[in-house]
Amino acid sequence: MATAVVVGNPKPASRTLTAATCVATELSGAEPDVIVDLATLGAAVLDRFAGGTGLSEVAIRLMLGGSPAHSLSPELTLRPVLTEIGGTVPGRALYVVDSAYEDPQAYAEWPAETRPTVTALLGGRS
Repeated sequence: MATAVVVGNPKPASRTLTAATCVATELSGAEPDVIVDLATLGAAVLDRFAGGTGLSEVAIRLMLGGSPAHSLSPELTLRPVLTEIGGTVPGRALYVVDSAYEDPQAYAEWPAETRPTVTALLGGRS
């Protein structure tokens, strides 16, 4: 199984990129095969994909934010975008408050909750 990390944070080499790479490694058990930092590719990158043509597998939503008040943001903003370009989005998104970005406990429960669904969607390939 190949794992790719695609990050849409507008800042190159962002904390989101670091967090997404760590989450992908934890979820798959291996370093990602491909890492794409969309900030390095210029504006409107995702707009270049026609609906249903950008992704063909499971897409995990991860977002860092300023406070718990924004915890629904990945569901409200990332889920529609990822499904529109063809991704399958399992379970709940992972939202981490910026101040807890480096705290492993902020990420601890989510992979265990999400791994069974991802494994089922991938037909046992993960």
